[in-house]
Amino acid sequence: MRQTFIILLFTLTTNSLFACLAASQNRLFPLGQTAKGLCVVETRLYRTEFREKDKEVIEMKPAWGGISYFKIYDKNYKEIYSTILDTIRLFEQHHYDSIISKTFKKGLELAKTYPDFIAAKPISITFCDYQETCSKAGLLFDTINNKIRIQLPNKIKYDVKVLFDTTSIASNLLDYYGGFDDADLSAKAFNENLYINSVRQFQIGNKKLTIVHIGSGQTFKLAEGGTNLLGKEYRANFEFTDINKSVFEEPVLHHGHGFDFYIWE
Repeated sequence: MRQTFIILLFTLTTNSLFACLAASQNRLFPLGQTAKGLCVVETRLYRTEFREKDKEVIEMKPAWGGISYFKIYDKNYKEIYSTILDTIRLFEQHHYDSIISKTFKKGLELAKTYPDFIAAKPISITFCDYQETCSKAGLLFDTINNKIRIQLPNKIKYDVKVLFDTTSIASNLLDYYGGFDDADLSAKAFNENLYINSVRQFQIGNKKLTIVHIGSGQTFKLAEGGTNLLGKEYRANFEFTDINKSVFEEPVLHHGHGFDFYIWE
């Protein structure tokens, strides 16, 4: 399975390693829960450039490709079960919702084959717009103990342990930073380089599940001072109440790399 993903990644990035639109996202789309654990559709996608050559001027458009999985995780982020749903060929970004919705539907049908499956119900979604802290979540960096945590409005702090596991959902971000010779994959190095974007909440039975998208990207200094990351929290402009319509395109930073992190409350 890992070999298949590496081959696909090589195909997508060989000709566009330094492409202006290069980015990656590892996403979790919750389906529900069984006695074995949390059922999700997980996508591991890379963005590159799609070039239209049939026009007078070659136009470069963002396009995604990668692999989708049906997975079951336990409460400690350990992968209990995994199977490939689709190898997703390169598609233009404006087809994101329709393409990913199709693979999500496959995962949902697979989850429903478990007799004790309880479907997730979307409750809310907020976009922190790549800030370290917003009303729904905040990143905390403990450089002494080398820990990175998410604090939710309940004031509980949750260790983002996957950020130190190169085989985890955070592997795309870790692979990117690990590609530099002087890479320091520590809480100190990630401080002021990690941000929060979407925060989703789901009800599954009597439990609440929160999914936080954590990402990094290139920043630019502005002539008037500061950087281009002038985040402003905002609400989604789409309904988020139906599990069958819970797929959405996550905004990405320039040369951004991000992943979804789940929290049981």
